[in-house]
Amino acid sequence: MGLVASLPTALTRAANPGHAAASIQPDLKRIVGATYRRNPATNPADLSLAEAAYLLRERQLTSLELVNACLARIAERDPILGAWVRVYRDDAIAQAMEADRILNLRAQNTSILTGIPIGIKDLIAVKDKPLTGGSGVLAGHIAPGDAPAWSQLRAAGMVLLGHTTTLEFGLGDAAPQTVKNPWDLTRSPAGSSNGSGVALCARMLPAALGTDGAGSTRRPASALGICGMIGTWGRVPVRGLITSARTYDRIAPMARSAVDLSLLLSSMCGPDPLDPGTLIAPPVDGSLPYFPRPGSRPLEDVRFGILRGDSFGDLAPGVEAVFTRFQQELASLGATVRDVAAPVADGPYLVFPFPESILLHREYYANNPDGYSAPIRQKIAVEQQLATRPTALDDAVAAQFRADYIVKWKALFRDNSVDFLLAPSINVEVPRLADGEQFGNVNIRREFNVVGFPAFSVPAGFSPDTSMPVGIQIVGDHWTDAGVIQAAIDYQAHTDYHKAVPGQYL
Repeated sequence: MGLVASLPTALTRAANPGHAAASIQPDLKRIVGATYRRNPATNPADLSLAEAAYLLRERQLTSLELVNACLARIAERDPILGAWVRVYRDDAIAQAMEADRILNLRAQNTSILTGIPIGIKDLIAVKDKPLTGGSGVLAGHIAPGDAPAWSQLRAAGMVLLGHTTTLEFGLGDAAPQTVKNPWDLTRSPAGSSNGSGVALCARMLPAALGTDGAGSTRRPASALGICGMIGTWGRVPVRGLITSARTYDRIAPMARSAVDLSLLLSSMCGPDPLDPGTLIAPPVDGSLPYFPRPGSRPLEDVRFGILRGDSFGDLAPGVEAVFTRFQQELASLGATVRDVAAPVADGPYLVFPFPESILLHREYYANNPDGYSAPIRQKIAVEQQLATRPTALDDAVAAQFRADYIVKWKALFRDNSVDFLLAPSINVEVPRLADGEQFGNVNIRREFNVVGFPAFSVPAGFSPDTSMPVGIQIVGDHWTDAGVIQAAIDYQAHTDYHKAVPGQYL
């Protein structure tokens, strides 16, 4: 069996998502402001998703203008930053022209995402396009079908600009970093959703998709001053994703504001008959928030628990300073904030190496070890060696421990009378590229993948020590995605950190 033919069933059966995109029709005029008009001095690539959607529907802007502005921005900035692995220019222009045709019909049921450009991480399948996972191992592979998350956005009329760069197979710290951080070209943009994050940060587009198995979206969101979220596991189909651990990994929306992220997520959710994890999810259509709650204290009666625990590692002083101010800002908005103790993982909750990762790489490593970069080749070699050690009983014990661990985390909300949990997205300062991907303790992010909770990394300002962005995670219990997003929207309605632009390097 050849390497391409041996790709997981999740990829080869991705052509038929089995459900239509959600119908969302929020009041865009209310989102952007009743008096909002196009500013001729504003480059369309700088528009937020909501602003661009409103101007498109009002025909003050065409999708072709918007897409061409984004393509020009990519041509100008990406040679320095390296956010894109492939740009589908001709396809994007054709899709934009079709979107304009649809928008000119002024149909009442036209999705608000029609004509909006997007970039997709090179781990997510797009039918008939290359899918290489950032690795030479998959050179020449063409995806046989769409990932359902993308097929829904395609059905909603979004315009695909291309595939964004990923760390090899999304393996985070082990993979070499080739992408630059627009805030400081000597520092890492984090990963593994580095390309999608940088494309947003550098104003090359208004929306992107990343993936997240242990923080791969929230980590770059923090390092780049943008928004990234994992929904409750099962909220967004993961079929069509090259995944290292299916019950950890999520396809994750990324945007420059919580409102934009909510608009994007709304059309990514829904049951997929070939993805059993999505079949238990409650319907999301119409339930996600797009507006801040009124008044100066919108978080009145909302209770936040500050996660404390040795397993998260110490916070760098600059990160601690931002986190402390963030808590004070929540309190000024009416929230109650108190410390809570994170559950301790004192057992084998994390089955390592992941069996699915072993299966994915087993044939690739045997037939083409040189296709991997040297650090990833070494990591995969160790995994293949360890693969023979665990027994079926070990796996059963780990699965039972993980179930018990999830129960402990769920009890945290009830026992401490809190609605949401808070923790920095990264506990250390953004490292310099020369120092490697040293992003501190992974537990501060991975725990929420382990237990399946939704987690939103919201920009909270800049470290006083390095002037680099710092993101804080708002975490909810299962299926509280709407509440998590609402808290982020309320916070951003009274702060401007998410609006900061790294102009010095652009």
